[in-house]
Amino acid sequence: MLVIAKLIGPAEMGKSITSLLYITYSAYLSLGLNSVIVKNFKILKNKNEQINFLTINFQLLTLLSCLNFFITYYIFSIEIFFLISIISIGTLFRSFFSSYFRVIDKTYVLNINNILLSLLLIFATLLFVNNWNDYLYVWALVILTNLLSYFLFDLKTFSLVLKKSFSIPKKSIIIINTQEGLRLSLLAILSTIYLSADRLIINNMDISNDLKGSYQLADNFSTAIFIGVSALIFYFTPNWINNIKNDFSYSNNLFKIANFSFFIVPVLSFITFLIGYIVELYWFTEYVSLSNFVFISTFLKLLILVSGIESLIFIALDKEIKYFKINIPSLFLVVLTFIYFNFYETDQNKILLVPVILSLIIVILLFVQRIFIKKILKL
Repeated sequence: MLVIAKLIGPAEMGKSITSLLYITYSAYLSLGLNSVIVKNFKILKNKNEQINFLTINFQLLTLLSCLNFFITYYIFSIEIFFLISIISIGTLFRSFFSSYFRVIDKTYVLNINNILLSLLLIFATLLFVNNWNDYLYVWALVILTNLLSYFLFDLKTFSLVLKKSFSIPKKSIIIINTQEGLRLSLLAILSTIYLSADRLIINNMDISNDLKGSYQLADNFSTAIFIGVSALIFYFTPNWINNIKNDFSYSNNLFKIANFSFFIVPVLSFITFLIGYIVELYWFTEYVSLSNFVFISTFLKLLILVSGIESLIFIALDKEIKYFKINIPSLFLVVLTFIYFNFYETDQNKILLVPVILSLIIVILLFVQRIFIKKILKL
């Protein structure tokens, strides 16, 4: 994204927000099925049960991908809808593959494919991209290549899944997987709302595309940090969930990790501010207030990540609905923030207030979550 931002400039970058928001939110058309893999795959000891489990999730994802295709057709222009549908559908199945390899402790496959995806995107962008639509073409082709790579890394397993996917699954299994997927999807949707609320609000504000482009670039910086830290955490996620299920006291350890992480957030955010300042000074000189945006955007995302760590306790103890209810007041505050900045606040100099207010909402949420966790764990 840094390369594309430099090539196309802030105004064109500002046009990307709508596409990126859809690609982000379309991931929840999976109804949490990929999260079900992470949560329950380790419980299955028999290889045949594991294949059947993967197959039903693959079948449901295929059906939901068809829905995704029709939604993009009605939302986007004829020039880009097909590309966005490929990218969003490819993202669903990329998550399916990565969930599988993560839960069987083959993270080296994830690392190889992430590096492959990044390198292909960088080189293809440098060679072929002149505007945002060009980048969508490149992104679509690269993600298809990435899916093929994942498939080949465990050809035997995924060949069986593909073969069995033509059979009709049992209705009872569909209901069980979908119900649990929906519960987990509720939690995932919460994170996505929090992670994208700032861009959603700013995208609807009556401000210049240049300023929107600057914030989008800052969001790319902070997303890179978020993905880097979350990749490390998600490496342990299946084992953490499994350990909490088998040993209730293990929750205390995870709670301590979340508490410690909270105090790391401002330190990491300040480091990204320094990096952003140097980049703004010497490279992205046309992007206004980039370093300030990078700091507060990173701060917001890392707070959301801490909340995500705490949510694992609720997931492992099958208390997803309780966690969702805890978040309802925070969601209400996010909606009020959206209304205020889109209908009452028109000063583009106040753009920085958006992530600041959202960060305060997440800080309040963290304290509320901790009260409930202490009650659950009887601390």
